[in-house]
Formats: sequence, C-alpha cells, structure tokens
Amino acid sequence: MLLKRILSAIVLLILAALIFSVGGYYLLLFSVLLHALFNYEFFTFSLKLSLIWRLQFTAACSLIPLGYLYNNFEGFFAGLWICLIFFFTLFVFYTEGRPNFPNINQLIPATFLGVCYTGILGSGVVIFASEEAYRIPLVWLLGVVVLTDSAAYFGGKLFGKRSFAPRISPRKTIAGACSGLLAGTIFGYSWGLSLGVLNGSWPLFAYSFLACVLAQLGDLTESLLKRTYEVKDSGELIPGHGGVLDRLDGFIFALPILFFF
Repeated sequence: MLLKRILSAIVLLILAALIFSVGGYYLLLFSVLLHALFNYEFFTFSLKLSLIWRLQFTAACSLIPLGYLYNNFEGFFAGLWICLIFFFTLFVFYTEGRPNFPNINQLIPATFLGVCYTGILGSGVVIFASEEAYRIPLVWLLGVVVLTDSAAYFGGKLFGKRSFAPRISPRKTIAGACSGLLAGTIFGYSWGLSLGVLNGSWPLFAYSFLACVLAQLGDLTESLLKRTYEVKDSGELIPGHGGVLDRLDGFIFALPILFFF
C-alpha cells in the first residue's frame, strides 16, 4: 500500500511538472478537467445515483468556472445563477413526474452542498490557472499542500498516538498535524524565497503557515463529508490515494491565499 502510494505520488508530480512547465491553455484545460472531477466524485459518493444524473450535476456545476472564463467574476455569478436555476427546475420536474424518485429531502441538501463545496470552492483552481501571473504561486502552493499532507501522513505513522479529530478522522493524530504544519511551513518559506513569490520574508512565512493550516482544515472537511456519506474515499482514480478530491481537498481550501499575492 505504501509503495503504491509513493509510486502514484511520483507519477502525479511528474504530470504536474509537465503541465505547469507548458502552462497556457494546457494548464487551463487541465484545471477545468480537475474541477469537473471534483464535482463528479462528490456527486458520486453523496447522491449515489446513476451515471447520467452524475454527469448532469457535474455539467451544471461546470458552468460556474466556465462563466468566469467567459467574463471574469460577472460571468462567474451568471454561471452560478444558471446552475442554481437548472437544479431547482430539475427537482421540480423529476419530483412531479417520477413517483419513485429518490428521497428529495436527502437529494436537495447534498446537491447544494456540492454546489458550494466543489462547485464554488473548486472553481478557484480554474480562476487562478486562467491567469499567467499566478502560475508560479500555484506551483508554490501546490508544493506546500502536498508536502504538508505527506509530512502529516508519515509523521502520524511514526510518532502518532493521540488522535487529532477522533469523531471525524480517527487516524489523524496530533503528531501528524504538527509534523505537517512544521514541515509545510519551513518548506513553503524556503521554496517561496527561491521562487520569489513574495518580496517580504515575514509575509511569506505567515502565508506558508496559513496555507498549512488551511490545507489540514480542507482535509478534515472532506473527511467529515466522507464520514457523513459513509464512504472511505472520494474515488479510485489514483492508486493508493483514492480520488482526485482526496488528494487536493487541502489545495481547494488554501487557494484563496493567492488573492493576497
């Protein structure tokens, strides 16, 4: 299991390096694909409906970042508006026309949670990838989040005894959280200096620390959602890691930091 996890991580790092080195439309296209995968995985484990339903819900949420690409934040809100109207219309017609329709009391909350979580928060991937000036900060943030996650995992394996959040994720330990926070902050600060993402040392240190905190909060949030819907992983796309959302849940939460760069 550990070997599979390491090999998958190496392949992902190589893929990320290639995409970021090319940049441009390839990076933008990849970010749109990532956003679609976020939504598809969430609606798969939360709604447990047929493929056509999952694709419809994914396509509706994809209107949010596509609206941004069309006309910046005005387009973003227009895409969100159309997305919400689509869902309300879908619920009305399918509830009225299908007497054996799944429990609408569960379907509606899960749907709008998906709109907020992967639909809106996940759009940050597309928003920042669409701006060339954010390419280096994106690389920096992705590196910080991945290292925080890895350090928390191995720190917890080696030193973890007391659980950090036993009701949400019993395997996450205080030692793991501290390891991720320490290693991620040091890495973010040192690598950020070499990349020149910020001029000042103290702001860079503060943002590195904040990125680590948000990354772990994002990880806990997804753990809470998976526990709520009684699933182990968000998907099976990445061997040893689960789904794309499992690997980048912290990245989604840390992305707003880049607005201050």
